[in-house]
Amino acid sequence: MSRLGENIYRRKDGRHEGRYVKGRMPNGKVKYGYIYGKSHEETGEKLKLVKQKCVGAAQNGKAFGGLLREFLPLWLARLEQQVKPSTHAVYHRNIRVHILPALGELRADKISCKNVSAFVELLREKGLSGRTIGGIVRLLQSILKDAVPGEDFRVELPKANRNKVPVLTKTEQAKLERTALYSGSDSAAVMLALYTGMRLGELCALRWRDVDLDEGIIHVRQTVQRIEIEKAGGGHGGRKTALVIGSPKTQSSERAVPIPSLLLHYLRGLMENSAGEYVLGRHGQVSDPRTVQYRFCILLQKSGIKRINFHALRHTYATRCLEKQIDVTTLSQLLGHTSPKMTLDVYTDSLMEHKQQAVQVLNTHCMLRAA
Repeated sequence: MSRLGENIYRRKDGRHEGRYVKGRMPNGKVKYGYIYGKSHEETGEKLKLVKQKCVGAAQNGKAFGGLLREFLPLWLARLEQQVKPSTHAVYHRNIRVHILPALGELRADKISCKNVSAFVELLREKGLSGRTIGGIVRLLQSILKDAVPGEDFRVELPKANRNKVPVLTKTEQAKLERTALYSGSDSAAVMLALYTGMRLGELCALRWRDVDLDEGIIHVRQTVQRIEIEKAGGGHGGRKTALVIGSPKTQSSERAVPIPSLLLHYLRGLMENSAGEYVLGRHGQVSDPRTVQYRFCILLQKSGIKRINFHALRHTYATRCLEKQIDVTTLSQLLGHTSPKMTLDVYTDSLMEHKQQAVQVLNTHCMLRAA
């Protein structure tokens, strides 16, 4: 399989040599460029800068005549300063796992809609969901738009199946809360999620300075994610993960969430026993989302509830809000959605159940009762 990563080697004279693709000769032979540095890190930085210049040159209105695998590192290097690290990590993984093996050996300027359609079918055969396929193909289209300006690579995408969101029943929620409250500080993430609807990463990155107990408001200002990063040298052995703290998922996700009075009382007690900066952290360190998810699974097992993802607590919060007749626009703002339409799309089933219960009031005046 083609390799996606740096080409840096230590020379016999002690210097480090970085190699990159400058273009191709008229006969199709690859034309390489070389840069040198005293250390691997210095060479890597120089290589990154020269790749950014190369991709800029490739986007001056001319199509990139090399192989797609030669363009991909250039595109990723340019994008690194423009998107969040978590987004860059997702792009890098999708390119390495899906796009590079399937299309890497094709010349970028020779790729057609037929190739993209075949790629879509290949992703279908892998058993990926319609939503996942759509994201990968849209990434490919963005890459090809830069590599081959002016070409249209639109293809028919599979419909994204809308799965019913997992939600705890009121009975299950009561069981989970009871178990959590008897489990000490490990329960904080569960209680906060159930009564604020915050995402797991937002909860792990929550600092006490962002919790206004006097006003009863939590300010969502950052999130933490464990992302895959590429170590120098590439290859499977060159990948590792790291916790990265950054801004929330979208601009709408940076929000103020009112704290219910009972949770406010719970947080005051939690703060009195906390010595660190982070609400869920230990020893002053930010919590790892994987650790919180693991503890959550233990609480589910103790509660006798089937295993679900931590994100289901956010859905449970939203459903309880709808049951209490909180309007969709307000709920959208509480959840940090980009628009009420997104909230409607996610909670269509919950809204329908609410509407079905609401129209039962018509039975009071229905003449069919007398028939």
